[in-house]
Amino acid sequence: MRNFMSWLSRESKEVGIRALYFFVCFLAISVILKLFLASYSIGFTALSSSLVLAIVAAKTVLIVDQVGKVSKLRRDSNRYVVVLYRTALYTFVALVLNVLEKLLENQGQMTAFQGKALDHFLAVILFLTGVFLIYSVIDEVNLYLESVGLGSLRKVFFEPAAQG
Repeated sequence: MRNFMSWLSRESKEVGIRALYFFVCFLAISVILKLFLASYSIGFTALSSSLVLAIVAAKTVLIVDQVGKVSKLRRDSNRYVVVLYRTALYTFVALVLNVLEKLLENQGQMTAFQGKALDHFLAVILFLTGVFLIYSVIDEVNLYLESVGLGSLRKVFFEPAAQG
C-alpha cells in the first residue's frame, strides 16, 4: 500500500506540473478564441475544455517521453534536435488523436476535414505545435541547469538570488 501511495504521489506531481502549464496555455488560447468568436455570438466553455485538454496533454507527454526514446536521443544529439524531435512527436500524437476524435464525431466520414473545419483543425495543430515547442524548450533548459549543478528553473525563478 505504501508503494502505491508513493507511486500515486510521484505520478500526481509529474502530471500536475505539466497539466498546470498546459492548462494555462490552453486557457489563454481559449480566451483569445472566445474573444474572437464573441462578435459572431458563438460561445463555448473555455475553462472545462482547457482543463480536460491539459490533463490529456500532460499524460500524453509523459507517455511519449517514456516510449519515444527521448533519453537515448539526449545522449547522442544536440539539445535543439531533442527539442525538435519531442515537438514533432508530441504534435504527431496530438494530430492522430485529433483525427480520431473528428472521425468518431462524424461516424467515420472525412467531411470533418473540409472547408472551415479544415481551417480550424490546422489552427489547432499550429497552436499545439507552439505549446509543445515551448514546453520542450523549457524542459530541456531545466534539465541542462540541473546537469550543470545550477538547480532547476523553479530555483532560478522562485528562490532569492544569491548576493555577492
